[in-house]
Amino acid sequence: MLRVRVRRLLGPVAVAVAALAAGGLIYTHRILLGGPFMWDEAAHALRGLLIARDCREGDWLALLYDTYSQVYWPPLHAWLTGAAFLAYGPTITAARSVSLIAFVLLAPTLFFAARGVRSTHGDLAGIVATALALASPALVTYAAQAMLELPALLGFSLTLLIYIRLGHNGVSARAHALLGLGIMLTYFIRLNYGLLLLLAVVLALLIEANFRPRRLLTRSNAYVALPVSLLSAVWFAYPPKVVATGWPEPSPPGRSADLAHRTRGVRSGSPDPPATASSASTREP
Repeated sequence: MLRVRVRRLLGPVAVAVAALAAGGLIYTHRILLGGPFMWDEAAHALRGLLIARDCREGDWLALLYDTYSQVYWPPLHAWLTGAAFLAYGPTITAARSVSLIAFVLLAPTLFFAARGVRSTHGDLAGIVATALALASPALVTYAAQAMLELPALLGFSLTLLIYIRLGHNGVSARAHALLGLGIMLTYFIRLNYGLLLLLAVVLALLIEANFRPRRLLTRSNAYVALPVSLLSAVWFAYPPKVVATGWPEPSPPGRSADLAHRTRGVRSGSPDPPATASSASTREP
């Protein structure tokens, strides 16, 4: 019995060590030496600065406004970046570390998801999935940037893991609400990832029901739909949001100067350059 438990732990421990080692290399060789912001990093960091400023000053009305007004890029990444700024100061390193943490957490998530799919050789499947992720050039690149992709991919993978675990016997109907929360979590990080995940879950449920919609009317599926419906109703309560979703929202005149003024109080003494829009040297062609 003890040997079985030890063997069950070998895979997760190996994955954790590999993920931490890869994360350490990315931090020292890419993030610390990465230079100024590029592409959309500056825009994401600026929104994180707004959230950090609102929390630090206790301006909860501004916090609600700065959260609810984010449409083209949903607000959860800004919250994560703002939390990093509050904890470590408004620096480029802090902003990019959000993606790095998501990269490290993605490895065990994929491991357990792959192990849950395979009834035999589950650890091997998990190690292969983890190795492919940690060795992916695209993921390594995004792990060193203040972008939405890796946090969204982590939310996507966590939701798939929840879906796999819900397929086990003895799971209560209420636990299926976690699946709906996972879908919305992913949506509020990056909307196209969330929509893709929603379509995948709906298609999987239809396949399980042999494409008979009436069979979807179960208590478990009602709990899945509950958080999706409630959060969507709150988020899209302002009708223009439906039209604006998926399209860049224009900034009103003077908004850029106002943002710069409001984020001035978030800066702290740090050897790293402050994470401001002016640190972006190039833009995506």
